[in-house]
Amino acid sequence: MEKFLSPVDQDRAAEYGSTADAIKKVQGVFDAANSSPETPGPEGVVRAFVQLIETPAGERPFRTVPTAALRPLLEPYNAVAATIRDTLAQVFKVPELTVLQQPSSVGA
Repeated sequence: MEKFLSPVDQDRAAEYGSTADAIKKVQGVFDAANSSPETPGPEGVVRAFVQLIETPAGERPFRTVPTAALRPLLEPYNAVAATIRDTLAQVFKVPELTVLQQPSSVGA
């Protein structure tokens, strides 16, 4: 993807050792995904935004996976995030954080 920038100072990047290697591996995964003919363009993300906008408040999901290509990456992350959110809501005794609520109307 043309948006990824490589470090200009390669000597400094090399000082990060195995961390620099890990970053290269992650970038490689994104590069491979972006160059795959199965990777959709931005249209899927746009459709997801439109669908979220058109979904009534209170019915929108906390998180949305915009395209099938992202599902294997994001669904496990979203499941963990939901568990953490639920745990924090219990610990801090704020269950309302786990329920999307209708916005109150202004001036009501």
